[in-house]
Amino acid sequence: MSRIVRGHGGKRGESVAVAVDKDKGSEHAIKWAVDHLLTRGKPLTLLHVNQTGSDPQQTQGLFLSFRSLCSKKNIKCNEVVIKDTDIPNAIIDYVTANTVEILVLGVPSKSGLFRFKLTDVPSTVSKGAPDFCSVYAIGKGKVSYMRCATSAPQKSAQRNQVQRQPSPISEARSSALNRMQHYSARNQPDGDIQIKSPFARGRPSMDKSYELSPETDISFVSSGRPSIDRMSPRCDFGVESGMNSRLSIGSDGDNRSSTSSYSRHKFLDMGSLQYEMSSCSTDGGKSWSSSQNMDDVEAEMRRLKLELKQTMEMYSTACKEAMTAKDKEKEINRWKMEDEQRLEAARHAEEAALALVEREKAKCKAAIEAAKAAQRIAELEAQKRKVAEMKAHKESEEKNKALQARSYDLRYRKYTIQEIESATNDFSQARKIGEGGYGPVYRGELDHTPVAIKVLRPDAAQGQSQFKQEVEVLSSIRHPNMVLLLGACPEYGCLVYEYMSNGSLEDRLFRRGNTPVIPWQIRFRIAAEIGTGLLFFHQAKPEPLVHRDLKPGNILLDHNYVSKISDVGLARLVPPSVANSITQYHMTSTAGTFCYIDPEYQQTGMLGTKSDIYSLGVMLLQLITAKPPMGLTHHVERAIETGTFADMLDPAVPDWPVEEALKFAKLCLQCAEMRRKDRPDLGKVVLPELNRLRALADESFNCVMFGAVNNPDVKAQGAVQAHHHFLERWSSQLEMGIYLSAPKTDKVSEDGENDRLRYGSSSMQGWRSTMEDAHAAYPDFDGSTSFFGVYDGHGGKAVANFCAKYLHQQVLKDEAYLAGDLGSSLQKAFLRMDEMMRGQRGWRELAILGDKIDKVSGLIEGFIFSPKSVEAKSSAFNDHVDQWSSEEGPHSDFDGPNSGSTACVAIIRNKQLLVANAGDSRCVISRKGEAYNLSKDHKPDIENEKERILKAGGFIQVGRVNGSLNLARAIGDAEFKQNKQLPVEKQIVTANPDINSVELCDDDEFLVIACDGIWDCMSSQQLVDYVREQLKHESKLSVVCERVFERCLAPSSGGEGCDNMTMILVQFKKPVASAASVGNQPIASNPPSEKEKTAAN
Repeated sequence: MSRIVRGHGGKRGESVAVAVDKDKGSEHAIKWAVDHLLTRGKPLTLLHVNQTGSDPQQTQGLFLSFRSLCSKKNIKCNEVVIKDTDIPNAIIDYVTANTVEILVLGVPSKSGLFRFKLTDVPSTVSKGAPDFCSVYAIGKGKVSYMRCATSAPQKSAQRNQVQRQPSPISEARSSALNRMQHYSARNQPDGDIQIKSPFARGRPSMDKSYELSPETDISFVSSGRPSIDRMSPRCDFGVESGMNSRLSIGSDGDNRSSTSSYSRHKFLDMGSLQYEMSSCSTDGGKSWSSSQNMDDVEAEMRRLKLELKQTMEMYSTACKEAMTAKDKEKEINRWKMEDEQRLEAARHAEEAALALVEREKAKCKAAIEAAKAAQRIAELEAQKRKVAEMKAHKESEEKNKALQARSYDLRYRKYTIQEIESATNDFSQARKIGEGGYGPVYRGELDHTPVAIKVLRPDAAQGQSQFKQEVEVLSSIRHPNMVLLLGACPEYGCLVYEYMSNGSLEDRLFRRGNTPVIPWQIRFRIAAEIGTGLLFFHQAKPEPLVHRDLKPGNILLDHNYVSKISDVGLARLVPPSVANSITQYHMTSTAGTFCYIDPEYQQTGMLGTKSDIYSLGVMLLQLITAKPPMGLTHHVERAIETGTFADMLDPAVPDWPVEEALKFAKLCLQCAEMRRKDRPDLGKVVLPELNRLRALADESFNCVMFGAVNNPDVKAQGAVQAHHHFLERWSSQLEMGIYLSAPKTDKVSEDGENDRLRYGSSSMQGWRSTMEDAHAAYPDFDGSTSFFGVYDGHGGKAVANFCAKYLHQQVLKDEAYLAGDLGSSLQKAFLRMDEMMRGQRGWRELAILGDKIDKVSGLIEGFIFSPKSVEAKSSAFNDHVDQWSSEEGPHSDFDGPNSGSTACVAIIRNKQLLVANAGDSRCVISRKGEAYNLSKDHKPDIENEKERILKAGGFIQVGRVNGSLNLARAIGDAEFKQNKQLPVEKQIVTANPDINSVELCDDDEFLVIACDGIWDCMSSQQLVDYVREQLKHESKLSVVCERVFERCLAPSSGGEGCDNMTMILVQFKKPVASAASVGNQPIASNPPSEKEKTAAN
């Protein structure tokens, strides 16, 4: 380690040293040392460690500013430069070697010599410095760190000799000097000798004003201001008996009180405490005088007083700085709060701006939508205007044509497009009843006549030619088995036909719309009718016609199931010479429907009358099998070969004459031969056989209706009886399937009320040819009870009318009802109906209530011509129900009607509601707007119903009991109740009702009882919703029922909305009456079933 000492005084042993560097922290350290540790004339050592070996001129420049500062304070400075790489150790070695008592280091701010943290060089020097050295680390003019000396420095010859003119000191003087406290030496002028004042330890001060008590701690205390000793460095002077006095300097940087450094020490807070003794006489032989000592003490005291004043001024300055710092802190906090407030306001402003943006976006979107809507409206208006202009132009043209044309053509009636649009409600989809290759078919009414209107589709490939061909053919020929062309609208390709209420043969064969099965007798008759119409077609004059598209879909059935050939648009004229000679004619393109087209015609284009014979054979096979045409001839041939032909017959018909059906099938297979020459002649072979089979069918009908009815021998023949029962069922189903040409919308309605409820009822016949529904409404049944019932007949109206007349009477007279057991009385009344309809009296009542005969109605209505019928009519209503007795007569063994009726009855007594049901009529209650079914539809496919039917010996086919009745429970239908070994509850079809008991509450709004004509069109929830909506505007309940009918009524016959409709609407008055009047009356004997929540469609 190389050290170079240079400066104005080259002597060693300085008491105060300041380590300096280029950093600004060195300037702060020197200023602090000058202000707090040094007085005028006292020497100061400036210590610099040179690591880089820089140019001496640069080092000289480093001390230049520091010299200027020291010269202003009249302080002599010594400059020491040490060349070493280890700064802390170089400083420590210098302090140790030169006995430096006070070392001040500057804390660098950013760069410079001391590029270290506070814990680096200052802490290293503080830890390694000798114990006699006090170390101060100064940062920004304040003490950042301090370590006080813990021992006095060792005396050496260098420390005791006089700096310029050394002289020996007497032993007594040396002894006094050894007892002196150590003070920092100050440089004296040249020629003067610096000595130390020999103050005795513990000697009291001469000036009492400078004496400090042990408890005294000079500090500045101000309201709201921190203590001075925590803000600026403090120098403490302490005296303790038996120890040398020493200088102790404290700082608020380490947050400690000056009294905590050493125990039992007394401190004086000053910037620096140094005692400078007065110059003594150099005469070594003489002792100091007491006056001289007093002067020295007084001078020292004055100096101390001056330093105390300076210290107080420093304290005051520190307080001001503290106050300034606190004000700055408050200002900063205020700025911070203002910034936070501005930030919060900015956040709110941002949120408001975002919300505004969203609103503007929504407005923009709405504006765009409005603009688009306006554009669409403008386009629609433009389109309407264009259409109106075109329409006006067309009307003008049509008017001109009408003036020049006749209203009637020589062959058919001409209709205008306005008449067609009016008849079809502008071609409404509700009026559409079908669609084919030619175009859609609509139902309408022209000249007060139901019609079917076929409209040419604009994109139809051969539409124009088909239209002309059909008009030419149908307008020139008439036949009972060909559909009648009533008129046409040539300009728009509309054809007007007579309306066929039972649709196509295809729909009826496959029972679309749940229509009844066609019996074999009707099928044979249809086959003969088709053959007759086709032969007339082939024998047309002057030229034969070939249909080319014969299939079940083009065979239409009227309300009596009379068949007629339609859709002759593909018919072609064949020259008579060709027809008579080779019976075939070459066509350039084939036409027809796949599976029905003649194979030879399809391959060669050779058309003849026998091309229709192939189509006829396939269609007639479908007539007896009800199977699709694909591969049908092959399947029938295989069945005949394997002996399983009976399995090929339509299983829905239970009594096929298999032998006759086999002959019929073989004839059909001959017609469907691949080669035309192998097919039989229609007029000579096919039609005679078809007429024979029709005669067989007619004989079967006549045998049952006229010859066998009154013959007792027939009843003993089980097969004939079964056949007779089937015909009767077919007659009733056929009656149900017969529709009117226009619906009867006249309604029979009534309203009533009492103090508990009000009701409205209505019934409408609709499209059915007869009205078979009945109902009963008694709001004051017995004073505290109301009775309502709906009865839906099938096979005739007699049973429904019988129940409406007698069922409530049986309830009222039953002992269980009088005892309060409403459930038991209802059950007995339902079963009693079957008993009362047996025998002579039952036959007589049913004959009267049946009212009239229908030629296909069935056995019961045929008996009205009995000799006793007139007597029965005159006396029937005179007999009270309680006097019901056995009557003797020709019909005493009458087992009951084969027609029947459903029954759905509701009895309301105060808060108790009982519902009894047998069949598919339904009772629904509205509770807070939700529909709850109080009855269950008894269909054959329900598990418990199916189990009873099978156990009783019945079967279920296509969803019907024994293939005919689609109900599992009903009143009447005696043919299903003939098992004498079983009770009435276990028969194939039973009248035993399900009974449901409900406790009414204030949430119950109204009750609906209706037949299946309503429920086929609306679900329970849909009906409840509709009624609630109507009740908002209509107070008359019967009007609400009528509006329900209008909503359900179908626009055309066939399918849903064509049945009879009956409905009773009961509205409860609030609040529901108390049940106190019924007291402890028992609940129904049959436990009520759990309410079944109806899911709205």
